[in-house]
Amino acid sequence: EKFPVRVYNDYNDFMFLDLEQKKSKEGLLLHTYTNLGKQFFMANIFERAVEAFTNALQIEPNYVDALSYRASSYIILGEYN
Repeated sequence: EKFPVRVYNDYNDFMFLDLEQKKSKEGLLLHTYTNLGKQFFMANIFERAVEAFTNALQIEPNYVDALSYRASSYIILGEYN
């Protein structure tokens, strides 16, 4: 099966981590920053969440998880146009 069907969370793993389970440094950092951002988000520390998600997006600008959580953080902070 060359391109397996995956659910949303697995899509990010499939797109940005090595398919042979050898995780790159960038992939690990990406997930670390994203998970840190989620922790800040759940703790209602939205400014720090935005920082963590922005760090993740510097590694991979199209990472859906970080993009959506950062957008939600900005909305909660009232920083939108």
